Amino acid sequence: MTHNIPAKYRRSMFFTRESENCTTLDTIVDEMRYLHSTKCEVTLAKRTPNQDYMYCRLYQEVGEKGNCGKFCNGYKPRNGKSGACVSLGSLYEPTDQVFTVTLREDEFTTEF
Repeated sequence: MTHNIPAKYRRSMFFTRESENCTTLDTIVDEMRYLHSTKCEVTLAKRTPNQDYMYCRLYQEVGEKGNCGKFCNGYKPRNGKSGACVSLGSLYEPTDQVFTVTLREDEFTTEF
């Protein structure tokens, strides 16, 4: 597989700028293969530090910080006692960087 995407972006991108969910390049390629698509425009995402909201990887939804912990049945602290949950994830927003993923048999390429 060949691509020219900076390493810090490979794990965070949107299918379209309007997409609500961020995904990985590998997931996009798998989805393209499933849909028998050879080209797809993808928008790079960047992590946004947000003090008011958080993403729960367990329930796959965005919520207000502070709703974790004793209010959540899935809460499991990272240190085993208290604090941040193991399911606490980051929020992402689309950037202005759009590139095209092109599939060719067992490989894919990207173009900005």
